[in-house]
Amino acid sequence: MEKIYRMPLSDITKLQNLTMNWETWGKEFALYRETKGAEGKKFSWREGIRPLLLVVLEEQTKKHCSFCDCKPRTIWIEHYYPKAEYPLKAYDWKNLFYCCQPCNQAASNQVFEMTIKPDEEYYTFDKCFYFDAISCKLIVQENLEQQN
Repeated sequence: MEKIYRMPLSDITKLQNLTMNWETWGKEFALYRETKGAEGKKFSWREGIRPLLLVVLEEQTKKHCSFCDCKPRTIWIEHYYPKAEYPLKAYDWKNLFYCCQPCNQAASNQVFEMTIKPDEEYYTFDKCFYFDAISCKLIVQENLEQQN
C-alpha cells in the first residue's frame, strides 16, 4: 500500500464546493438518517461533486486503489469511516479514498479496523511491512504498536 499525500482541501480549487459545504451536507445526511429510520441509509453525492472527487482522488493515488494498490477497472469512492455509522464524515475530504470494487465491497459498512489509513502521517511502508525475497511475500512487521 502506497502512502497517500493528501492535499489540503482548501488548496484544491475544483473542489471548492466541497470545501464550503462538506460539514453542512454531513449534518443534513445525519438528520436524514435520524428522521427516516430504515430508509435513512440512502446517500447521494451532492451537486455533481462525485466526478470532480474521482478526478482529484485518482490523481492523488496515481490511479491505484488506496488499499490494495491495484489499478481498478471500476472505480469507487470509499468512506474509510462508513457513512452509515459516521454520517457527519460522509463528505469529509479526509474520509474519502479512491478504491477498487473488491475493496469497496469488502469494506461495506465496516471501518477498516485492521487496515492502515494510507494518508496517516505516521504511515510509511517500511515501518509497517517488508518484502521477504525468499518467499516472495509481503510481511507485516512484528511488534507494531497498537495505536498504529
